[in-house]
Amino acid sequence: MIALINPTSDYNQADEDWWIRAFDGGRGRATWGGIEYDESSRTRALSVFVPVTNAENGTAIGVCKAVLDLEMLGRDL
Repeated sequence: MIALINPTSDYNQADEDWWIRAFDGGRGRATWGGIEYDESSRTRALSVFVPVTNAENGTAIGVCKAVLDLEMLGRDL
């Protein structure tokens, strides 16, 4: 965990389906989830997952998750 706005209810994310999909066995691939209620942020949200890669060889070393608040996004558009 590097940074977060709202505390998460589960700090070990490596066993989550979204993390496994984005890590992709070390290859890494950007992906997203469906629109759902996010317990941590208490909002309807769309989650986006982007692999964090090693600059030298491009292998995935982690995953960055961003939760986009759809209500806030809708107000700003």
